[in-house]
Amino acid sequence: MRGKAGRAAWLEAACHALKHESGAARRLSGELAAQVEAGARTRSAAPALAAASGYFAHNIERMNYALCGAKHLPIGSGVIEAACKSLVKLRLCGSGMKWTRSGAQTVLTLRALLLSTSRWSSLWQYFDQHGLPSA
Repeated sequence: MRGKAGRAAWLEAACHALKHESGAARRLSGELAAQVEAGARTRSAAPALAAASGYFAHNIERMNYALCGAKHLPIGSGVIEAACKSLVKLRLCGSGMKWTRSGAQTVLTLRALLLSTSRWSSLWQYFDQHGLPSA
């Protein structure tokens, strides 16, 4: 694909296919691998092309976006980033706060359990049956 416009068109079509067509990731992985084998058109493009090809090859099983979309599962990082902000940042980054790794992990585990009400109830049922852990 020659020229900036051609590359942009290919990228847009590839992104659309990844999101909406089952098997698109495997097909694109093959295209990228073939391009690596044929060689990049410029020396500066070779590392990026190899990295993209390697990414697809190593993550192909996690890239079935069409199936995830059909199941109404989130496929972007926005959901994870929002969870990090509400779960982690708001709790651990207050003025003057300092945490050990162990202390932060304990607080975040409890916060995650508290924010998922069914798990919070399960935790207390567990403590009722087995007692609180000793320090």
